[in-house]
Amino acid sequence: MLKSYANPIDYKIPERLKFLIKAIILGESENKVNTRVPIHPTCFPLFVYVYDDTPAFYIDGEKIIPESKLNIAGLLYNVTMESELKGKIGQLGFLLSPAAPYYLFHKKGAYFLNHWKPLEKIAPIDTSILKMNLLKCSTNHERIEVIFNLMDQLVTQSTPKILWLEQAIDIIINKGGVISQKELSNQLQISERHFRRKFKEVVGVPPKYFCKVVQLNSLFDLINRNENEKLIGYALDCGYYDQAHFINDFKKLIGSCPEDFLNGRYAYVKTYLGKR
Repeated sequence: MLKSYANPIDYKIPERLKFLIKAIILGESENKVNTRVPIHPTCFPLFVYVYDDTPAFYIDGEKIIPESKLNIAGLLYNVTMESELKGKIGQLGFLLSPAAPYYLFHKKGAYFLNHWKPLEKIAPIDTSILKMNLLKCSTNHERIEVIFNLMDQLVTQSTPKILWLEQAIDIIINKGGVISQKELSNQLQISERHFRRKFKEVVGVPPKYFCKVVQLNSLFDLINRNENEKLIGYALDCGYYDQAHFINDFKKLIGSCPEDFLNGRYAYVKTYLGKR
C-alpha cells in the first residue's frame, strides 16, 4: 500500500517569495504504483510540476487528464476528487497563498476551483524557456530554483496585493479558522457584505467555508504532532463546540466519519492535510 504521496520538504524559500509560497511538498516513488487516492480540501492552491508519469483525476466520478506537466491546482469546493496514480510518482508542489492565483494570473478564484489549469494557458509570460530549463534538470534542487525564477518573473506582472484581504487570511489561519465573519470585518473596518463578496471573488470560496477547511486542517496538524489520536478531544481544542458539530463538518469535507477515515486504508492522507 502507498504510505504517502506528498510530504513537506525542508527548503529555504527566498524572503521575496514568502508572501506567495508557503511550503514545498514532494510526491515521489522509487517504483511504479497503481492506485487511486482521495484528495481532500486544504486552504492552499498548488503550483504543481510533474516530472514523472502524469496522474489522472476523478472529479465527481468524471475522469480528467491534465493537459500539461505544469499546472495550478485550485481549491476544492463541494466536489469529491480522487487522484489516479499509474506509473512512477514524481511531482513537486508549491503551496501558494490563497490569493496568489488571483494576483499572478489575473483571474478570479472561481476560475481555478476543482481544476488543474495548465500554466501555459494562464501565465501572462512566455513559459517555453521555463519548460526547456525544467527538462534539463536532474535534481529537485535544480527544479525548485527554476520555478523560483519563474515566480520572480510572474511577480513583475502581478496585480497589487489587497492588504486587508491578506490580513484576513492571516487572522483566519492563525486562529485555526475559529473566527466569525462579523468579527473579521469589524477588525478590518470594512462592511461584512463587502468582505464576503471580495473574499469569494479573490479566493474562490466563501469565507465561512474557508474557515471550516482551516479549522479541520488545524485538527489534522494537531493529530500529526501527537501519537494518541483522540479525535474528539483534539476537535474541542480546535474550536468545535460539540461532537455532533465536528462529525458533521468532517463528513462534509472528508466524505466519511472520523473513525472510519483514520482506521481506513487512506489514513496516511492526513499527512497532506495538515496546516503548514
